[in-house]
Amino acid sequence: MKSAYVLATVIVFVSMVTGEVNRGFKTSYQKISSEEMQIGFTTDYNISVVEKNGVKYSKISGAGSIVTNDKGYAELPYHAAAVQLKDDKNVTMKYSATDYTDIVLEYPMLPSRGVISRSQNIDEIPYEIEKRSVKNEWYPGKISEVTEPFVMRDVRGTNIIVYPYQYNAVTKTLRIYKSVMVDLKDNDEPAINALTVKPAKVAQEMNGIYKSIFLNYNETKALSIGELGEILVIYTSANGGLTTLQPWIDWKRQKGYKVNLLEKTDGTDLYVTQDIKNQYLANTNILYAQIVGDYPNLKSQVLNSITSTTGAQDPMLGCTVGTDKYTEVVVGRFSVSSSTELTNQIDKAINYEKTPTMAAVWYEKGIGIASNEGDGAGDDGEGDQAHSEIIINNKLLPFTYASVSTAYQANSETKATILGFVNDGRSLINYTGHGNYDCFQSIYGGYLYDTDVATLTNGTKLPFVVSVACLVGNIEYTTKPCFAEAWMRKVNGGAVGGWFSTISQPWLPPMRGQDYFNDILKGGYDYTTQPGDGTNITEQRTTVGTICFNAGNLMLLEAPTDVSTQDTQETWTIFGDVALQLRTDPPKAIVNNNLSVIPDGSYSTTITSGGNPVVGAWVTLYQNGTNYSAYTNSSGDVTVNHGFTAGDIFVTVTGFNLQTLQNTLPFDDSGLSSPKTLSASAQQLNVVLNWTAPSTKALSNYKVYRNSVNIATLSSTILTYSDINRPEGTYEYYITAVYTGDPAGESYPSNKVNVTVVQFPVPLNFTAEIGNDWDTAALTWSAPFKALTGYDVYKNGAFLATTTNAYYNDTNLNEGTYSYYVKAKYSEPGTSAATSTLQVVINEPLFPSATSLGFENGGVLPLEWVNEGNWTFVTTATKPTAPAEGSYFAYFNTTTGTIKKIITPKFDLHEYENVTLTFKYVVTQATSGPTRPYDILKVYYKDATTKADWVQLGSTYQGAYSTWQTASLPIDNAVLSKDFYIAFEGSDNGASGVSVDDIVVNGTYVGGPVVPGIPSNVITSVSGTDVIVTWDAAADATSYDVYASNDPYGTFAFVTNVPTNQYTTSYTETKKFWYIVSKNATK
Repeated sequence: MKSAYVLATVIVFVSMVTGEVNRGFKTSYQKISSEEMQIGFTTDYNISVVEKNGVKYSKISGAGSIVTNDKGYAELPYHAAAVQLKDDKNVTMKYSATDYTDIVLEYPMLPSRGVISRSQNIDEIPYEIEKRSVKNEWYPGKISEVTEPFVMRDVRGTNIIVYPYQYNAVTKTLRIYKSVMVDLKDNDEPAINALTVKPAKVAQEMNGIYKSIFLNYNETKALSIGELGEILVIYTSANGGLTTLQPWIDWKRQKGYKVNLLEKTDGTDLYVTQDIKNQYLANTNILYAQIVGDYPNLKSQVLNSITSTTGAQDPMLGCTVGTDKYTEVVVGRFSVSSSTELTNQIDKAINYEKTPTMAAVWYEKGIGIASNEGDGAGDDGEGDQAHSEIIINNKLLPFTYASVSTAYQANSETKATILGFVNDGRSLINYTGHGNYDCFQSIYGGYLYDTDVATLTNGTKLPFVVSVACLVGNIEYTTKPCFAEAWMRKVNGGAVGGWFSTISQPWLPPMRGQDYFNDILKGGYDYTTQPGDGTNITEQRTTVGTICFNAGNLMLLEAPTDVSTQDTQETWTIFGDVALQLRTDPPKAIVNNNLSVIPDGSYSTTITSGGNPVVGAWVTLYQNGTNYSAYTNSSGDVTVNHGFTAGDIFVTVTGFNLQTLQNTLPFDDSGLSSPKTLSASAQQLNVVLNWTAPSTKALSNYKVYRNSVNIATLSSTILTYSDINRPEGTYEYYITAVYTGDPAGESYPSNKVNVTVVQFPVPLNFTAEIGNDWDTAALTWSAPFKALTGYDVYKNGAFLATTTNAYYNDTNLNEGTYSYYVKAKYSEPGTSAATSTLQVVINEPLFPSATSLGFENGGVLPLEWVNEGNWTFVTTATKPTAPAEGSYFAYFNTTTGTIKKIITPKFDLHEYENVTLTFKYVVTQATSGPTRPYDILKVYYKDATTKADWVQLGSTYQGAYSTWQTASLPIDNAVLSKDFYIAFEGSDNGASGVSVDDIVVNGTYVGGPVVPGIPSNVITSVSGTDVIVTWDAAADATSYDVYASNDPYGTFAFVTNVPTNQYTTSYTETKKFWYIVSKNATK
């Protein structure tokens, strides 16, 4: 029979994230419980015949470009994904891989050529099968693995790698697992790389990066988003020291960054001193580290790479937490050896960001340079030129770029052509080819040397260079400055920055990194519809450090254990300003619509372009080294809260492809402080405003403004106002304070707030999950703040049911994916808009009734089984002569006196009862001898958690049989409460052997956690000095979590857990809103 063994993981799917990518597989993420998750990989492939060096081979295509690279062994695709883990929990991995196809190939699998350096010509490396690879066993053997947990600033994660393609080189059999399900469950082992140090809030730049890397990052509720990451500047007294560096520091602070300074002695080895690590541990808001000095000035560790070259590891200086190779801090370098060189480089960076040339078309132009090698053998099967063409035609030209010039080795474009392009003005150069310490080599007619860069006259038309090439960034090269340094040190031209390698780069990984750099700069790329293989990108980053950080980690995500990819990540160095915001289009003219004075406490303005709001402009107030910043919203509005008390203040407005505005505004010293922290919420058709009082005395009253019209004047003791019965629409509000003392008058406005009034509010807090039964979708929501008549529930876009409850259970569902949303119904009459649409994935439990374990593995030990020795897997024996089912059975017949076990994969049947183990067996008796002894079979189980001794199940099997017998053994529920193994033990006493086949485990699924009902009819009342909150008891609830908020649409904070349906607290004058969550702690 076909092997269908299952590591019986019982699944209660609570949430699901699916990420489909065009790399030959699909991934799905399913949260089973707070302690368990499941990641699914579904494969896609084609098998073709290719001819290499006159020899025909079989090749897997359409399955992704990440392949095994053991030289001479079969080149087999494999797949990886990353998930977020708890800060202090390791996980235990199990997998299920049951649906496979065995294909006997006419030609052997194409062998890997190993790791190929870009110092070699990939087209000249032969394909040769390694003799040691020709074994009668599966390669690579393992089906799935997880890496050690790693830390990336705020998040702790792990990589899951699956190998769905297995190859037997002797039989030329390719086994393909159509799907692999990997189950990760928290365990109590000492945590590896526990996350004990992390920022209080996620840096704004990092949130999108985490979303692109971790399948389950969207699940996280504990991480809040803070300000932009801070910059750490490490410098020495050489190169002009702080005096020369100060203009760049001032500009970065005016732009909005917090800048931290650390002076070191000349010649410091930063790897030895661990300064970046120590600074990060003291201030986890640091995201960027800017090294100021060349390699002799400030050193980093040197890597002996897999490509047999050495190179500095600047990026690894940012690896500050844990023992992994994932960085927390992005490192860049101004590689300079004098104050003149430093002034040149910081002036380039400042002018690029601060004083761009308006209407200059060079910003929307780029260059693609590529070798004529690697056709069909590079990343995604692309040669260097094809790789460049996809970047240009599918990424840059659909973006902001109007044109991208090409200089391809195959097209006879010389270095003179390239120099002409640069002098004309280009904002981005993508180079893919060969390189050396002082040149790009893949240029027709002669290399592009550092001496050629020295002739450039491009002035302020400065490109950023993304280089896939060997050694061009080797900063420890002692003969002369390396090629990257030549670009950066060029006066009146050169480059504003670049991403250059310090080692001989391997051929494939940096092509992936270059792809991702352009994907991220563009703001999205869909590999399901566009050429190439990779992780789909949906967000944009425009700062050099975060683009490179994101691109490098996505590159590593695809092949997390591959040494050549790791070496690429560790040595690909950022030259120039690590926090530089790139430009890809002529700057858009913008207007700051408030250039009056800076009021006390906060400054509000609107940024527009051509009269239209500008979203995402960064507005910063700066004075004497201190800054406060905020981003404009979709209306172009922004309020910057500050602590300034006097003096002139710089107001700076920057943004991606925007004009930079700087104005000096006076601080409002009138003494008429404005109201602070105005907030607004819509409750039914009413708008409720809340604010805090200014600190100034002699306050007379407040004025409330709606859409710049005064609508109310309030006593100075009132800090809230309700604007009732507003028609549907969006309104702008602000408050002023009126003073009667000395000075007297009306203050500047508070911060402005916008609020939208909806006549028919949408149900709140909509959730859709698996119910108590696996075939039930449990929908819940909260009532909006307006009386209603009921709710309409929709499934897959069609009406399903009407209910007056704030929940609905859709039962008796078949396997599949179902979409739900809900609308509220009102008596006016009217119906609300729909809630968000949520999906519920229904899967029958992996172990619904019977699980079979057989031995259909081509005569070798099935995957995940353990053979203590001497068991074989055969098609016939003396007794029996044929399997009970299928083609193979397990057979034990060896030296008299030998006792050995075969051990099943681990079982997890915690949510089953009445489990029975059934199997077929044959035991034999010797045909001669004085006692004619029996060979013996025994069955055992073992607790997989405590590693206890084997415990026998049932009786001892012995007899004289030539045909299959059937045995059935109940498994006690106490055994099922833990993970366990089953073993079949053969004892050879001189007879004709012991045989086992057709192992079946039957059980009754009793389900997972009990989800209690929803609390209803929540009521608050006052008794004396107490506030009493009561509600109707919920079915199956054993306790209740109480949450409270001052704003019904704001964040509700956990208050306490109570055992009954009542909570009592002390009365305060502050308005409170409550919601209750029922819990069941028994199951």
